[in-house]
Amino acid sequence: MTQGEAVIKALREWTDGKLACSRRCPVCGRILLLVPGQFHRDSKSSSGFSWRCAECACRAAKEWASQNKERRKIRSRRWYEANRLRQYANNKRAEQADPERYRRYHCLAVARYQKRNKENIRDKHRIYKANYKARRRNAVGRLSAHDVNALWIKQGGKCEYCEKPLLTFHLDHKLPLSRGGRNDVCNIALSCPRCNCSKKAQTDEEFRQCRQLA
Repeated sequence: MTQGEAVIKALREWTDGKLACSRRCPVCGRILLLVPGQFHRDSKSSSGFSWRCAECACRAAKEWASQNKERRKIRSRRWYEANRLRQYANNKRAEQADPERYRRYHCLAVARYQKRNKENIRDKHRIYKANYKARRRNAVGRLSAHDVNALWIKQGGKCEYCEKPLLTFHLDHKLPLSRGGRNDVCNIALSCPRCNCSKKAQTDEEFRQCRQLA
């Protein structure tokens, strides 16, 4: 078998017995084989493939996503809500087919999410710790991310006590949990770590008086 015959045989095996034809991509101008690796599938097209090559399609999709971040988030959220069970079934099928590959992909996805959302994860951890601490003390109320965002806007991103801009913040209970305080937004203030550590078990009024005397 010559080299040309071997190539034709391989192409026929790759395309289910039908010899692949070629197409010029109108975007990059390259002439590529009309096969799944080079062109994306498109059921609406007469040929069954997209009008541009896969590389150009991926580049265009990335450019659109970078220019329409909010729109992309809304679209992704809507699709996920409409196809939640379908996505769950696909994930289960992928996990059963190749558990090791699925585990590696899952670890990479988690690492990418954590890298992109460091601040959100840190804020959620603070809220979780505050709720956990309140549950252990049998305090009434529960905090949410919406409550913390509302406090941030209300305080203008500044500490409740020293009024300095918050680079990082603590969730301070104005009336401490140890003295019967509630764990809800009415009893919470965003404070800088220095003020919160100095306040200890004092109420907000007692701490303000101490600061004035000092």
